[in-house]
Amino acid sequence: MTDEQYYTLIHPYQDAMNLILTRLKILNHTTYESEDFQPIHSITNRIKEKDYISTPKPNGYRSYHIIIGVPIYYMDGMEYYPVEIQFRTISMDFWAAMEHRICYKNQPFNELEMKNAFLQYSEILEKMEKSFEVYSENCS
Repeated sequence: MTDEQYYTLIHPYQDAMNLILTRLKILNHTTYESEDFQPIHSITNRIKEKDYISTPKPNGYRSYHIIIGVPIYYMDGMEYYPVEIQFRTISMDFWAAMEHRICYKNQPFNELEMKNAFLQYSEILEKMEKSFEVYSENCS
């Protein structure tokens, strides 16, 4: 595939991603009047060519994925393009960043040992999240 073919193929997906990012940013700053609390902690984006939804990892990773069709309008019509939105808690974002840092940086490790360790860390983070939920209910 040439660079021109690649950019022709990927351009509508970038447009769809930009539309969703704009909508999420508007939702975030208009949902609550206070700047101190916004429902979305951070937004990152990328176009990803690998599908981790169909082949999830059994290492404790938790997140919610949704794929939506975003309409992109052209002079001669409209076409829907799929955009995946992934929702993670702050702790699971941390977990995923650490897992990526260790497992994808070509560092030597025992795969089964790391899988078990990350599963254990995932369970610890889940317990922490649940205990913080109890505290946040009492702070209101």
